[in-house]
Amino acid sequence: MSRSKIFAELASQDVSKTELDQLDTTLGTPSATTFLRGDKQWAAAGSTDAGDLTSGALGSSVTGGSGLTLLKLARNEGLVVKYVSATTVDIDADYLTVFDSSNVGTVLSSINLTANITASGVNGLDTGSEAAVWYHIWVIYNGTITASLLSASSTAPTMPSGYTYKKYVGAVYNPSSSFRDFHQIGNVVSVPSNDVGGTITNTTYASLSLAAVIPPTASQTSGVINATHSSSTGYFYLAANSGGLGQIHVRGSMNGAIAVPFISPVLATPSTIYKKISAGNSYLKISGYMFPNIV
Repeated sequence: MSRSKIFAELASQDVSKTELDQLDTTLGTPSATTFLRGDKQWAAAGSTDAGDLTSGALGSSVTGGSGLTLLKLARNEGLVVKYVSATTVDIDADYLTVFDSSNVGTVLSSINLTANITASGVNGLDTGSEAAVWYHIWVIYNGTITASLLSASSTAPTMPSGYTYKKYVGAVYNPSSSFRDFHQIGNVVSVPSNDVGGTITNTTYASLSLAAVIPPTASQTSGVINATHSSSTGYFYLAANSGGLGQIHVRGSMNGAIAVPFISPVLATPSTIYKKISAGNSYLKISGYMFPNIV
């Protein structure tokens, strides 16, 4: 639509002359601003060749401005992260979008990496010596080479020289210089079943740490509630906090035990769930967890 037609249309809608005078279709100097129209970047009024998201190049009609950055649309598909051995994990994905410190992203494809805790830097441990902690798994990129990285940090790994792009893809527990088995597809992780908290008998909400079985970056956990009650009116409860947020419960059977699979409410405190029982006793087995937004 031409400028004159825009003015005519706005005038018909009782737009004031002052407002009309403020319109300016001249391409100025934006500050790293991107406008998208379908699969093109719309950088100037009337431009139909502002850049292709696939090639990452600005079109020839984009002139007169500086600071224009063409951002590829984020794409994360086919992520699988898994235990390989006591010292290695495997990371595969069809596509992953990694980001630099300015939150500018680039899409990587056909990722097939192995991270080794005994190595240092690229495809190994970012800094320090191996410890009994959760190690967070990263995919990193230096503009040419795609690699992996293990770090005790879930937010700010120590990046190898030249590597400026990164993406968080999961975590692995290393309790005794030996990775714990796990298998992750997308945001969902399976681990060997672990009893947590011992026998639960408290009748008011109390916190239960899951730090040894799920990472602090997990938003939910899953497993089995094993409950034994002295009567059919006994209940076992799980919640996200001491006030019963997101409460789920299992009703016991008469003079017997019951085992019920569960998915927890979203955890209000990292690696922590709240539990209580109205009668009898119970215990939890944790066999998985979920991340909120990896893919």
